[in-house]
Amino acid sequence: MSLNTSAKSTLSKNTKKLMVKVDDELKNILSNSKTVKQGCLDTLSSGGKKVRPALTIICGHHQNEQQLIPAAASLELLHSASLIHDDVLDYSKTRRGKPTVYAKYGYDYALKTGDFIFSSAFLTLSRCNNPKLNRILAASAFKLSLGEILQRNTAYNARQNIDLYYKKIAFKTASLFRAACLIGAYCADLGEAEVEALGDYGHNLGLAFQVFDDILDFIGDERTMGKAVASDIRDGMMTLPIFLALDELSEKSVLVNAVQNRDNSDEEILEAVVLVKQTKAIKKSRSQAKDYIGKAIASLNILKTGNIKDELTRLANLVIERNM
Repeated sequence: MSLNTSAKSTLSKNTKKLMVKVDDELKNILSNSKTVKQGCLDTLSSGGKKVRPALTIICGHHQNEQQLIPAAASLELLHSASLIHDDVLDYSKTRRGKPTVYAKYGYDYALKTGDFIFSSAFLTLSRCNNPKLNRILAASAFKLSLGEILQRNTAYNARQNIDLYYKKIAFKTASLFRAACLIGAYCADLGEAEVEALGDYGHNLGLAFQVFDDILDFIGDERTMGKAVASDIRDGMMTLPIFLALDELSEKSVLVNAVQNRDNSDEEILEAVVLVKQTKAIKKSRSQAKDYIGKAIASLNILKTGNIKDELTRLANLVIERNM
């Protein structure tokens, strides 16, 4: 559950120091249940960028550790719980190149593990004794759930509006990025203008993060990503590159059928991927993600602390550099 090498080099010494304490906090929390302890420890060791708690630490200006450490840990716990539940719903066998909790221990155990980690997020955050932080995380969890419902209800349906895609990624990804920044900012007792600016930063960073994930689904390296290329098509998901490719293609049936067919062969998936790559969809999607990064960085102009602004800028730029 540690940041990858490029992300680690992006973070300041102060952030790295506090992230070690977040790791220790997570280990203590996830060792508390005898029933699902092994699933929790597997989750802890599965690897991950841990961007969300890092955002909380940085937006918290490395201050007020008594609140900041449990707050940052709560973000990672909520994110981890959502991934376990996603794997159960998708019957996913691997994540980040390793067997999922669902694959190793079964449906019921995975659900219990996800539920335990989910509830631990709110219990951990309650230690901050700040109802405002609880409301922010609860609102984010609510949007995560709505995003998941929207995604399930629109799977294997290529006849949908692109606005729905933006709504889904705002709920499923950007909401938690925004929450991470807002919670950190409130821990540092920043003024409302700075808090809102950091919330905007997190929102746009989250949108960019998801768009780049969708791009990498077509052009990324399977070993680096830890998941199969074109998994979105296999799961019937309409992503930005697919929307933009359909806008260009005069003959859309192959790509539409690939999204709507639950039993595609490897050859059919490859044909769909090649079609998308032959259009300008990847280039246009990358441009869209860069626009979000630009908006995120522009939000930081209000910050008075230059080193915090610089670190958040570096982290934003990392999003558009990863695996590209």
